[in-house]
Formats: sequence, structure tokens, C-alpha cells
Amino acid sequence: GLGGALGQHVPGQQYASGNWTVKAGSEDEFVARWIEFLSESTKTAEGFRTARLLRDSDDPRHFLSFSEWADAGARDAWKSSPEFAKGLAACRELCDDFVGADYAQGASV
Repeated sequence: GLGGALGQHVPGQQYASGNWTVKAGSEDEFVARWIEFLSESTKTAEGFRTARLLRDSDDPRHFLSFSEWADAGARDAWKSSPEFAKGLAACRELCDDFVGADYAQGASV
């Protein structure tokens, strides 16, 4: 069969994601604020693994962010922290649109 690490389902992997449309001309400031947001809000957050900010190659105002968490409880605790609220507000200030969502890993290849 196709055992091993290829295509395996890993239960428990949890993510928070943001879909950001940044105001024209604010892209560099947005990136700086996002870095500060994640750096500061995850300093003492248990279960935080990693975070990435992806920039759309065709639309430089469009970004996707993903943070990886050990479990849903850790992610939810982070999202209810004052540091999260402060950082999110600072980033949203520079955006025309924002949609956040939570995800569980479906598969990994």
C-alpha cells in the first residue's frame, strides 16, 4: 500500500487563517504589522508551531496567512488573548477586506 508519511491524515493539526486585501500603498506596512502581530501575540502562546504570510503573485494587495497550532484549544486561547485582538486590529486597519477562518488538517503529502 501507500503507507509511510505520504498522503497520511494527521489528526489534531490545527490552523488559523486570514485572507487579507490590503489598501493600495500599505503593503509594506501591513507586512511589518503582521510580523509584529504574530511575533508578539505568540510569545507566550502554548501550542504555537509556525506562521506564514503568503503574497499573491498576481495581486500584490492580496495576502493569505496561516498559523499552525498543536490543537484547537491552543489556537482558540491565542485568539481570545488581548495581544491577538491588538495585533489583529493593527493589521485590519490597513485592509479593505479581511476574512478569518479556522481549519483542521485534511491530509499531507
